[in-house]
Amino acid sequence: MQDLELPDAVTTPAESGHKEERRSIGAVEFGTAMAHFYRGEISRANVWRQRLDATFNWAVLTTGTTLSFAFGTESSPHVVILINSMLIVVFLFIEARRYRYYEVWSSRVRVIETDYLAPILSPKVRAVVPRDIWAEHLAEDLLRPHFTVGLWEAVGRRLRRNYMWVFMLLAMAWAVKVAIHPLPVRNFGEFVHRAAIGALSGPVVLAIVGIYMTLLWMISFTTIGRARDVTEVSTSGLERSIQAPRERKKRRQRPPDPDMTATFEPIVPRKTHSTATLKPRGPKD
Repeated sequence: MQDLELPDAVTTPAESGHKEERRSIGAVEFGTAMAHFYRGEISRANVWRQRLDATFNWAVLTTGTTLSFAFGTESSPHVVILINSMLIVVFLFIEARRYRYYEVWSSRVRVIETDYLAPILSPKVRAVVPRDIWAEHLAEDLLRPHFTVGLWEAVGRRLRRNYMWVFMLLAMAWAVKVAIHPLPVRNFGEFVHRAAIGALSGPVVLAIVGIYMTLLWMISFTTIGRARDVTEVSTSGLERSIQAPRERKKRRQRPPDPDMTATFEPIVPRKTHSTATLKPRGPKD
């Protein structure tokens, strides 16, 4: 075969005697890239924020439908309210998963705002913000993204801010349904008797409901200390993004860059193994 000719401007490492260096970019190119990157991350965060609102809308819609059915007639069973509360738990975990993805993009936006845009606008901020740490952190996060919020922390946040009110409404509605239908109860013993569901006696059902609500309150309060943010809108930038869950500790470390041309370490490509379907067949005897 005839060898391919290389352009005059391109030299191989063997001909040049040294390793090629990566092309550096100017200030204008860097600013343009950061503007597009910032716009793209905001778009991603907005999409996942809309998904969070959609999940909570499902919870509100199913709760309203269930309560309308339960209080529509006196013969409607009160167990539908308890079933709906279990469905709300499913929505809670779906929203917690979506919230973790939302925090990935939102944390990058806050890093750009607090460590890149704010120093440009204020000399006082520029004097205290490190110059290269935020850029290296963003580059590392782009190469290997990670969740900045753990699963139970996300569950606790969504539970405290939205879903706890829904669970409290369902618990009160269930107690009212048992107390007034078909006729108002005259004493607590009658209330316990009406709380029975099939083979489950009233005391057992009350114990299950009590344990259920207690677990929700425990999850809500025990996850408060895991996050520094106390408001829905976070005011921290790089510190918030660096604060990662326990899963990040298990990530394997990458070897140093052999070219020493980057401020971050490159990802080691995975080893590929040939499969039976990709092996060529040998000639038949």
